[in-house]
Amino acid sequence: MSIILKVLSFSIWLAIMITIIIGNLRPQRIIENQEKTKLRNKVPFN
Repeated sequence: MSIILKVLSFSIWLAIMITIIIGNLRPQRIIENQEKTKLRNKVPFN
């Protein structure tokens, strides 16, 4: 039973770490896209 508990705890920890990493990456990408759109809007199209 101890092996099963270790596997479960490790999988839960891994899932938490993945969600934290994804949560940290997503906002940065969204901000970068917003900055890119702002720069595009600032540039006048002649």
